[in-house]
Amino acid sequence: MLKSFVTGAAAIAVSALAPLSAISGPLYFNPEVNVGADIDDGVGGSTAELHFGAKGDGLYGQIGPMLVIPDTGETELGVSGKAGYAFGPGYTELSFSSVDSDTTFNLKVGGSFDL
Repeated sequence: MLKSFVTGAAAIAVSALAPLSAISGPLYFNPEVNVGADIDDGVGGSTAELHFGAKGDGLYGQIGPMLVIPDTGETELGVSGKAGYAFGPGYTELSFSSVDSDTTFNLKVGGSFDL
């Protein structure tokens, strides 16, 4: 079932991003693992995202399946994505993740400066 979900999610992601890639730039694959940790409890759960995306002219967007791997309990399957824009040294990014019926959104604004 996991294999069919990942394959289906990849097909949907590529279909959704096809118009953007025709206008802007190349398609790409962005696997990412995020591990949670804190001083009191140490290393906790993690997420693994397998995003397909498109980028160009400072814009990018990516979407794909996400595995939520808690430190205890069962692994859950969801979907996540992000879109952003880079301008000069700054950038902004809007992301989402959805597992079951729980969807969260995050906004990030930052900068990158050469030293």
